[in-house]
Amino acid sequence: FGLLHQRRLYLDQRLDELRAEERLHPAPGQKEVVRAIAAPYAVRFQLEPGVQASLARDRRSILLRGHSGRGWWFRTDGPDVAIEPSVHVDEGLTRRSLQIVVRGSARTDSETKIRWKLSPAGAGNDPA
Repeated sequence: FGLLHQRRLYLDQRLDELRAEERLHPAPGQKEVVRAIAAPYAVRFQLEPGVQASLARDRRSILLRGHSGRGWWFRTDGPDVAIEPSVHVDEGLTRRSLQIVVRGSARTDSETKIRWKLSPAGAGNDPA
C-alpha cells in the first residue's frame, strides 16, 4: 500500500508507564502516486506464554497478569482491539500464547496514528 511504519516510545520518569505511538504514513513521493484508499492494518503484540489477558468493559483496555500476579493495563485509541490465540517459539519449542491485536484502516494519502500505553493496574487508573 506504499505506507511506512514508525514507532515512538516514551517511558515516564518513574519507569512505570510506557506510552507509544504507531505512525503509518505515505513513503516520500508516494502521496502523489498512490490513489487514496483505506488500507487495513493490524498491530500485533505477542504475549509471553502464561500471561493472562482480559478485555475490559470499555473494549479499549486489556488487563494483563503475569506469573507474579501483578496487573498491567494495555490501553489504545485504536478502533478495534482484540485478544487472539498465538504461538511462542523458543529454542525449537512451540507453546500456545496470546496476542493483542489492534485493527483499523489507514488512508494511503495521509498519516494515521495509533496510540497505546502500558501502565500498572490499581492506584486509581483502572478503566471505568
